[in-house]
Amino acid sequence: MRPHSDPKSAPKVSAGSLPKVMYTGDKKETYVDSDAALAQFYKWSDKERKQWGDYAVQVGLIVPEDNTYDGQLAVWKRVVQEGTQFSAVGKQYTPKQIAGLLGAQGVSLSAPGSTKTPPFTGTKTQTDQTFSITDPSSAKYNISALFQHYLGRDPAPGELSTFADTLKKAEQDNPIKTVTDARYVNDEPVGSTVTKTGGVNGTQVLTDSARALPEYGAYQAATTYANKLFQAIASPV
Repeated sequence: MRPHSDPKSAPKVSAGSLPKVMYTGDKKETYVDSDAALAQFYKWSDKERKQWGDYAVQVGLIVPEDNTYDGQLAVWKRVVQEGTQFSAVGKQYTPKQIAGLLGAQGVSLSAPGSTKTPPFTGTKTQTDQTFSITDPSSAKYNISALFQHYLGRDPAPGELSTFADTLKKAEQDNPIKTVTDARYVNDEPVGSTVTKTGGVNGTQVLTDSARALPEYGAYQAATTYANKLFQAIASPV
């Protein structure tokens, strides 16, 4: 791979020289020998060294954790070394071009102990847990409606509190679990699947509690008998 697409357009310099990278905004490209190129690193400001490190991370020569003074210097030394070899055979590349070439070839200059994470292909799973708690005013309304329907009366203050506590506990004991499976190809998201489980049907909890009261059966039987009686009265002879 040759990062310089048109060798004829490269500046003509003597063998053994190395391009000097300019991060100061100077548009003029100058070339220096290997020793002077190595010394250039120490002339940079902290900001300029950071810019060089950022570029090294961008092309994959080091991982972000190694964008430190030592990591930046290690990359610069390798680039100077490679640039000197290219210059010896008459090829002139800028330090950025050399860094890009090394990165494209999979070279890693991370500090010992660091790892260059390859692009991820696969599924990442994230699990979230939430609670759906009925607000007190809605709970009071629902409890009263169920008492009227199943028992034919309003709940007593103590019953209202007991039923509200029963509902709240059931909702706290049954959180909603959301599992998101996100699929990636080379670090790029390509789709996801969301699955929700858990939770509780508040109306069913209150209904079951109302039906468990001793008077429920008697009221339902009386209501059924009354309905049949009214139907009989309304039917023609």
